[in-house]
Amino acid sequence: MALMDRSRLNRYDAQAGSNTTFIKVPFFKIGQGTTRLRVLPGQEPGSVDKDFFVLVYLHYKVSPTKPTVPVVCAKTKDPRLACPICDYIKKLKESGDPADLQLADDMGQRMKYAMGVIPLEGEDTGKPMVFMAPKKIWSKIIALGGDPDYGDVTHPYEGFDLKIVKTGTGKKGTDYDCLPVRNPSPIASDPAEVEEILSQQFDLWRFKVVPSAEEVIAFLNGEIDRFTTDGF
Repeated sequence: MALMDRSRLNRYDAQAGSNTTFIKVPFFKIGQGTTRLRVLPGQEPGSVDKDFFVLVYLHYKVSPTKPTVPVVCAKTKDPRLACPICDYIKKLKESGDPADLQLADDMGQRMKYAMGVIPLEGEDTGKPMVFMAPKKIWSKIIALGGDPDYGDVTHPYEGFDLKIVKTGTGKKGTDYDCLPVRNPSPIASDPAEVEEILSQQFDLWRFKVVPSAEEVIAFLNGEIDRFTTDGF
């Protein structure tokens, strides 16, 4: 009898009851200067939801008690959906008050590309994490994919490590660049370790599963500090 392998079973267990389980995302934050990392290929490279990235629209500084926790805009799931946060931002802008305008700007929708990464330096070295990459990084990875000298840099065995360069600070002053290293290499030297890392990739599709409008409003008002109806 053919049994499912343990990595698949573990993943199914993690997904079971996801609507009521608090999911803590292992976000990776890029510091100033150069950071070396590897972008993971995704669970089903080339698929719609399980590729190496998922396009996400985020709102920051939403909750007065949890300002560092981002909230996925409902329009990530479907552009036709109403978003309570977008509606609140509209009211802030209509007030004309400078403080309201600043808050509206802080909470404004940000486009990010969620992708799985393996940091290759620092305290998180070797740990599968999620990097909310700006479009410039995503575009560079796509461009490298069509370059005969590099190709698919996310390939677990034939891909390339990347050097992410961050300069400047602030919403408008920060800039990024992405440089591939000279030679291709596997994610890890041991094939078994590569497969283990691939099995630990975060379910990026979760970023398209948004919490209920009622919970978003409660989070916005500081009444709750986590979502239970979906999201992470």
